[in-house]
Amino acid sequence: MKTISLLLLLGLFVATAAHADGMWTDNYKKAVERAKAENKVLFLDFTGSDWCGWCIRLDKEVFSKKEFAEYAKKNLVLVKLDFPRSFNLSNKIVKQNDALARKYQIRGYPTVILLAPDESVIAQTGYQQGGVQAYIEHLDTLLASYRAGANAPAAKESPAEVAPGGDSSQGEVIERSGGVVRLRKADGSVLTLQTNMP
Repeated sequence: MKTISLLLLLGLFVATAAHADGMWTDNYKKAVERAKAENKVLFLDFTGSDWCGWCIRLDKEVFSKKEFAEYAKKNLVLVKLDFPRSFNLSNKIVKQNDALARKYQIRGYPTVILLAPDESVIAQTGYQQGGVQAYIEHLDTLLASYRAGANAPAAKESPAEVAPGGDSSQGEVIERSGGVVRLRKADGSVLTLQTNMP
């Protein structure tokens, strides 16, 4: 039992240390103001920092790395929206995080939502294999049409990699309407993603 408790505390320490460098905020309103003032993308990290294995792994493999910090400093306003189990957040933060999870229909952790400074959804993602450099390249791909100022349609409607809640799985595009893309996964379930691409 002591070993399990120690491991949980170690995981919490790693997750907290990754977000403790001052670049992250848990105040969504202030983050939006900053994104508008600095013309940066909002990076919303919906996480279970003390219990979600994929969240802890994303922190360890990507968010805690110097390369990610440098990329974020230039491009992103980082917002941690935590749903912990072993410690409490203030009521204000709990209400804020719950409201944002409902608004963006969060179904698993980690989920990352990228927003333009006007709070329009650019893309949704989660854990990606390959470490920090692969994750930065993934973000650049997701942000490419936003940066170009175009709402060009997404690539061909062929199987696409998705990673909601840390689950990497193949999906076939079955519907694309406005900013919503629906994928049928290999197990038959349907995944709905919101983007800013028509």
